[in-house]
Amino acid sequence: MHSRTRRASLLALGLALAGCGVGPMAHGPGVTATSFHASAVEGSREEKNGWIIVHVAGSPTDRGRQLGRLLAPEIRGVLKSISKGDDRYWRNQRDLATKLFASKVSPEYQAEMQGIADGADAVQTSALQGVDFKHVDYTDILALNSVVDLMFSDAPGRLLPAWGGDFIKHRLGWDGKHLPCSAFIATGAATADGKIVVGHSTWAPGIAFAKFYNVMVDIKPDQGHRLLMQALPGTISSNTDWYLNDAGIVLTETTLSSSGHFQDGDPIFQRSRKAVQYGGTVDEVITTLAAHNNGDYPNEWLVGDLKTNDIAMFELATAHQAAWRSSQKQWYEGQEGFYGGNNYAKDPGVRAELGGWEDGRGRIWANFYAKNKGHIDAAVGRAAMELRGINDYSMDGKVADSANLASLTSWAHWGRPATGGQWDALGAAAFIK
Repeated sequence: MHSRTRRASLLALGLALAGCGVGPMAHGPGVTATSFHASAVEGSREEKNGWIIVHVAGSPTDRGRQLGRLLAPEIRGVLKSISKGDDRYWRNQRDLATKLFASKVSPEYQAEMQGIADGADAVQTSALQGVDFKHVDYTDILALNSVVDLMFSDAPGRLLPAWGGDFIKHRLGWDGKHLPCSAFIATGAATADGKIVVGHSTWAPGIAFAKFYNVMVDIKPDQGHRLLMQALPGTISSNTDWYLNDAGIVLTETTLSSSGHFQDGDPIFQRSRKAVQYGGTVDEVITTLAAHNNGDYPNEWLVGDLKTNDIAMFELATAHQAAWRSSQKQWYEGQEGFYGGNNYAKDPGVRAELGGWEDGRGRIWANFYAKNKGHIDAAVGRAAMELRGINDYSMDGKVADSANLASLTSWAHWGRPATGGQWDALGAAAFIK
């Protein structure tokens, strides 16, 4: 291991600002934009400009129940979207998630997922008429959280014999050629103020459930750091991997392979959530991501710490890993203060293990860096998310600078960012005491 171990809108999802709401959004069948507005004790849901913002707090059980109640229609919608009404498939997914991951989930996250199931199952209103999954249980939520692990995994049992084909092609309708995401993180000499700027866009062409990624979850747990993440309804982790916490940590990534090499270990949904909930430094985040790695979801992680303006690029496969650190002046191709992510492994060992190809985005990031070195700020970051080649398959865009990180806020654009599109700034209500 190296030691360099259009109007759609931009949301500033702020925890320290007042007032917020989230408008037109993707719902599951039978659910309309005005049919369901929930509130829960110590929790809240708001809607505006394509996004749903949910605030939850408390013990694992309490915050899980709040999230389950607040997102009940979307949880059922995403479950139906993934299962496509195929009971035999969903039984397989439940069985496989239980076999591979049930014993790996910590008591804290077991309780949170049980709370989500209980909260969603308790909501039986007219808004849910015609929606499958009338009853939701713990194993449904475990299987939902395991979707990303299994989507990119070669874990035994992932394929369904009746299909004779791959999960990605047959279940998601995605050819696997356009790996999901573009990202960058910058600091020091690359930015206008010498502090961190970070951006990420999710690529999800043809993935049926991608329309449900319009959720931002603000979690104030009874232990660990408060965090903000983009997530599928019903999951305890980001999935798209856009995280911020109140220790000034930001974590995002781009996927390195459409098929990770499975080994016994902890699922990525637990490792990434734990890294942000309990990580206060770049080293702590990297250590948690790598510990008990099951290899299911190989990524190139971008990590930043507002307290030190330290950033890192960390590639994690199964047999290989590599990290580049700003604190050690380890820059890829001499791009001081900048790391760009494009689903392509930079480390030869990681690349040899996973394969992959350079699709031209590396050159786009190099040109972006050369043009903007010393001037990168939130506005330039938003422009980066609008670049041809970077936004070709995007369904969203997120950007944060040091001011965002300090206030635990995030600019977020739902829909493909495009030149001239309007990015609005909104703050999430800081009502959780």
